[in-house]
Amino acid sequence: MRRREFIKVIVGAAAAWPLTARAQRPKIPKVGFLYPGPSTLATTRIDAFLGGLRTAGYHVPEEAEFISRFADGDPTRLAPMAIELIGQNVDVIAAVSTAAALAVRAATAATPIVALDLETDPVATGMIASLARPGGNITGLFFDFPEFRTKLLELLKEVVPGISKIAVIWDPNSGPAQLKSIEVAAEAIKLKLEKLEVRNAAEMNQAFDTAKRAGVDAAIILSSPFIGANAKLAAELTL
Repeated sequence: MRRREFIKVIVGAAAAWPLTARAQRPKIPKVGFLYPGPSTLATTRIDAFLGGLRTAGYHVPEEAEFISRFADGDPTRLAPMAIELIGQNVDVIAAVSTAAALAVRAATAATPIVALDLETDPVATGMIASLARPGGNITGLFFDFPEFRTKLLELLKEVVPGISKIAVIWDPNSGPAQLKSIEVAAEAIKLKLEKLEVRNAAEMNQAFDTAKRAGVDAAIILSSPFIGANAKLAAELTL
């Protein structure tokens, strides 16, 4: 090989090397994150997810892409945001709350879903077939605990002698599972319920006004992302 031809071969190989290296570089995984509230309230959960990625050996954004969407308390935004995340070709979606998990499940039967749902039973909501054989594409942490709500009512009867009527303040966006368990428990121990729906701060104020006019003896506030994000308001209205 002549000297000039040799130089052309070396220069050509050097020029092609970065392209070849990039072509062989493994695909960076994408993690979607769907949260029903504002971004300011999702910080701790996002930090936990990013910490988990780092523990697994992925550094964001160099080795994994984290794509987050926040519904800012508007449940109607969850479905289009779930579709948007699927359109981003994410490899997995972390869905916080019952409503977010159901929105993502409705949007895809293929993309894996990791749910954080502290309000419902995944079997009762139809997210999985059974605990033994869940099937489908959803897993995660679920924390439905109906026995706890039964004990809560029993304790109320002990703490407030002569109690007969209580207000149940609940967010319908979290599904009916908690309310149903309260209804069953209340019927068993002869308590009347004043059921009050809350989806925003204005409805929270209205619910407490209604409870006061109804002459309830106590109030129970069921769990939901909205209520958790507005715990200070709920406490102030209770006082």
